[in-house]
Amino acid sequence: MAREAGVSKTAVSFAFNSPERLSAATAERIREVADGLGYRPHPVARMLAQKNTMTIGLLTPQALSAVFANPFFATLCGGVAAVTDQAGYGLLFVSPLHGSLIRALGRATVDGFVAVGLSEDHPEVEQIRHAGVPMVLVDGDASPSMGRSNRTTKWELEPPPATC
Repeated sequence: MAREAGVSKTAVSFAFNSPERLSAATAERIREVADGLGYRPHPVARMLAQKNTMTIGLLTPQALSAVFANPFFATLCGGVAAVTDQAGYGLLFVSPLHGSLIRALGRATVDGFVAVGLSEDHPEVEQIRHAGVPMVLVDGDASPSMGRSNRTTKWELEPPPATC
């Protein structure tokens, strides 16, 4: 692609990842060549290079079939989805794999978690925190490290009704 566009490989990378570093004409020429060749950036390669997935995991302690039966969960999901959508993030549901959240986490490529129904002292929460993955606990014990109560977190996801 670089040869076709008459630019360096670095310029091609800039065209897709940091277009502001190129002139508008050069970036456009590279994108036109890419379109002509049918090139689409590979999302996994982009995640590895940028060290950012633009995805938040919604971590549940039960199988998804069980949690989707809970009306609170649907409301919570709607609030989390509204926030992630607005911020340009995707949302990935993560439930136990063969009875283990830690096994499931090995398959969840996310930038952080919203953990539903887990307490601060839950062993798997400790393992996730030890791994350095950002996490907010909802509908479990208040998280002293986050300084949030369930009510505060709920209001951030779904603002309280206006009063007269």
